Amino acid sequence: MRLYTYDMNSPRTSAKNGLPVEMNLLRIVAQGLVPETSASSVTQVVENNLAVQGQQVSSIPHALMMRVPKACKSDVEAAFEGGHLVRSWPMRGTLHVTRALDHHWLRLTLCRQGAWTRQREAEMRLTEKLAQDAADLAWGLIAKEGPLSRAQLFEAWEQSGLGAKLSNPQPAEDRAKNGPWGAVENYPWRRTLLFKLFRDGLLVQGPVRGNEHLLIDARSLPAADSPHSPVKTKGPGSPDHEHALAEVARRYATSHGPVTPADLSRWAGIGIVAARTALASAVELSQSMPDVPALEARYLDADRQRLDHGQQAGKTAKTRKTGEVFYLRADLHDLLADNRKAAEATFFLPSFDELHVGYKDRTCLTDEAGETLICPGKNGMFRPIFITRGRLVAVRLGKELLWHTDPSKRLHTQAIRELESVQTRLTQ
Repeated sequence: MRLYTYDMNSPRTSAKNGLPVEMNLLRIVAQGLVPETSASSVTQVVENNLAVQGQQVSSIPHALMMRVPKACKSDVEAAFEGGHLVRSWPMRGTLHVTRALDHHWLRLTLCRQGAWTRQREAEMRLTEKLAQDAADLAWGLIAKEGPLSRAQLFEAWEQSGLGAKLSNPQPAEDRAKNGPWGAVENYPWRRTLLFKLFRDGLLVQGPVRGNEHLLIDARSLPAADSPHSPVKTKGPGSPDHEHALAEVARRYATSHGPVTPADLSRWAGIGIVAARTALASAVELSQSMPDVPALEARYLDADRQRLDHGQQAGKTAKTRKTGEVFYLRADLHDLLADNRKAAEATFFLPSFDELHVGYKDRTCLTDEAGETLICPGKNGMFRPIFITRGRLVAVRLGKELLWHTDPSKRLHTQAIRELESVQTRLTQ
């Protein structure tokens, strides 16, 4: 494994005017990456987080098991096989993993159809009738054959004549090169139709086969207003919608804090005003629930080094508040004090890990050069990361480590040891 020096910044150094490293250590503790706050199962990890980034299939087991001591890849696969976890588009335009119990109410709360999506469906002549026909065909096959791969479903749609009713028919060269179901990027109606069925709560992904989550009937999941659903909602405009948003904010702030309304707005795909209201409501909600951590709001001081309570902020020029409000567990600072050594350890985290992508402001984790190292093409494709003492120190590229810091022999040894430990768990 060859080593490269990318930048000589100290892992303790935050970007100019960025958030302090202490903020990321608090986030590490909140995210369950230390033993005291870790989860008892991979399903509990997802419950705590509400939704976990699931864009890259191979990264999902890595992300979940890092938050459960001694968990391995087979535990993650068993959770999907048993119907406890599903993968879908419950919010934004990005795939996430949620509990089956949370899928429908979260989808109704956060999944919005944008103007671009409506335009795309109109261009492809995708009507509600065609979408329902596609869902009926999928449900029939699943009932008969069990969970389906995308290739199986696409072939069935093609053979039924569904593709001919939509625009963007499959190019002949794509058919010749890739078979009857072709390449998704060369056959855009498939992704548009599949996304609609996911967004409408008709299909969802479940059991894992190889590097793919198979499609299952989403009607089997608890409905948003069923007795088994932890939150009852019928979506925007309903009387219970604000409560659902508060629950979204509560779980996000508990598992990701310290966070700002801007962080929640980006993570959940909601407006900034809605995010502010939801976080304020989440504080009240948490204080009325005896079995969950209480949340609180703190202000970042003028030196951007410390989070102060509202009544403490602004007493002196040195500690006056900046106006930046952060929401976090009320006990988080105490948890960090008790677990600082564990929080400052070396972590090997996957591409799209929530510690990186779960925030709008990530300057407590790394600087602009580090962000470029993680995502050099600025194309949404991220590299796995190594973190020590709360800061990015390296990324993994194939079998190589690309260093953001000048690695000491000890740091190199720690990174390799952590890498090998994770790789072992991913084979079990």
